[in-house]
Amino acid sequence: MSAPLPAYDGLVLAGGRARRMAGIDKPALVVGGRRLLDVALEALEEAANRFVVAGTADLPPGVVLVSEDPPGGGPVAAIAAGLARVTAPICVVLAADLPFVARAHVEQLVAAVAGSAALAVDADGRDQPLLAAYDSAALRRALPPAPQGASMRELLAVLGDPRRVTLSGDPAPWLDCDTGEDLDRARALQDGA
Repeated sequence: MSAPLPAYDGLVLAGGRARRMAGIDKPALVVGGRRLLDVALEALEEAANRFVVAGTADLPPGVVLVSEDPPGGGPVAAIAAGLARVTAPICVVLAADLPFVARAHVEQLVAAVAGSAALAVDADGRDQPLLAAYDSAALRRALPPAPQGASMRELLAVLGDPRRVTLSGDPAPWLDCDTGEDLDRARALQDGA
């Protein structure tokens, strides 16, 4: 029997501008009969607290909407806004456009946190910082004083050496919907699964 997971809170980043999709509300897009936002929230269903940063007010009971101030400051600013509400020792960060992320992926990341973070890596070995679990205290220390417009790369450099985790799944959990073509591919993969 494996050890119980440490307590974790979940942040879903849902405030992107979706420039490559003409500004559409990406978290409201549907793949496999579910909104992308709901996929992320279901993956976080065992979190002590779940927060959606920016995005829609149409949330399930118990999920808290957090606003950035000012809105649209990018992922680091969104993480800073959500992290202000986090009380658990680990904070899972998910983008709201991951149609194939699941609870098992979240649990694998939480179990792998050692030191600063556990980041998913894609098939090409690239870090996926918006599919990751962070030590909440380390993440707070790494945040810049002015997070609006700061890059995730800079945040990760300050955070230190995270553990990199290869997540299993077909389709892959790191596949996101940044473009209309990505959305079409996700729907085709879902239909073929």
